[in-house]
Amino acid sequence: MSPSFLSKKKSSLILFFCIIVLCFWRTEATQNSAPTAIMLGRYSVGQRRVLSDHDESAPSATDSSPANLPQVDPVQMNHDLRTCLREDCKFEMIEGKIPKVLHFVWFQSTDVPKIYHEALQTWRQYHPEWKIFLWTQLECEKLILDHYPWFLEYYHNYPWMIQQIDAVRYFIIHYFGGLVADIDMASQRSLTPLIEQMVKEGHDVLLLPSVNMGGLSNGFAVAAPRNDFHTRAIKNLMDPRVPAIIKYTWYLNPAKRHTWIMLSAGPRFITNERLRYSELPKEEQKSNLGFFDPRKFLPCTACTPKPCTCPDCYITMLKGGLWHEKDSKLLDGLRCFFEPLVTTHLHWLLLSIVSLCCVAGFVLHRYRSIIVRLLFTCTVRAKTKIAKKKPSGLKH
Repeated sequence: MSPSFLSKKKSSLILFFCIIVLCFWRTEATQNSAPTAIMLGRYSVGQRRVLSDHDESAPSATDSSPANLPQVDPVQMNHDLRTCLREDCKFEMIEGKIPKVLHFVWFQSTDVPKIYHEALQTWRQYHPEWKIFLWTQLECEKLILDHYPWFLEYYHNYPWMIQQIDAVRYFIIHYFGGLVADIDMASQRSLTPLIEQMVKEGHDVLLLPSVNMGGLSNGFAVAAPRNDFHTRAIKNLMDPRVPAIIKYTWYLNPAKRHTWIMLSAGPRFITNERLRYSELPKEEQKSNLGFFDPRKFLPCTACTPKPCTCPDCYITMLKGGLWHEKDSKLLDGLRCFFEPLVTTHLHWLLLSIVSLCCVAGFVLHRYRSIIVRLLFTCTVRAKTKIAKKKPSGLKH
């Protein structure tokens, strides 16, 4: 093996590892580039917004100011939830379909970090007439144990906590109805008029398309209790739809954890459920699905610095991806690095191809002597067979 070949091989390996390091660095820089003050749209947490009279996103006269509202108490929100789990609670309804109740899941405890406590305060500011529930792991398990016991064993068998969080939100919105949102979302405007308008149009399930994943977001949804769409979705949690291309390349996929989280109960699951629901005959589709405008909710991608500010949006996304580990960060890094060349939903396939090439290169390098010997033996045998097949010369 010539020295020039070895130098080229070393250069290729160095270039590959540089790309991987750059992807990690870019992902970390994207997630950690938030300013010291947590900016929620045009204002910092705890400050009043300064808007012109012509600003359409300005709060109306009926909106309450932070000074006139009590501070949110996660312990009290959790206590109210426990009360409603023990006995039936009556909520104010929107057009008789959507209860005015907000659901947030924080598995650890009622001791919510300050950044999310301030985000909850924004929901109280712009939705003072809505009830706010904070779900911990205890209440989530109680809900499934009391009302969906058939799912309890499957729920406990999820290998990662984020899967339990994703799955239980479908049961929460199915049982109570209302609005379910990620705890790292902060409110900037009242959603009540928008929801009222969409409910008047006949929708009982409102979903949010995601510009980040090219499908639907599982972190934000509004629905009526016991609606047909979520009734079918929670049953399909035990049999999620997996695309054929992922099945056939599963063992080559280096991000199995990330992929399975997305498919089992995450954004890809709810996206597939929407497609599965649309395939039903019209007479069996009892729910009327509506979709929010993602440009007014989540206009940013994983490559956008967090917190993602959008002055005219209804919500602001704070630093998310709490469940992300190395595989998720690597995928986001690759997606941002190759964003002009690769579509969002094919970034995992690119990583699989790169991994396959690395495995092939390792095998060639590790067993190069055996491979060279086999090739030499095959070549000699082939030449011998060709020589035997040649007709012998005429004898004089």
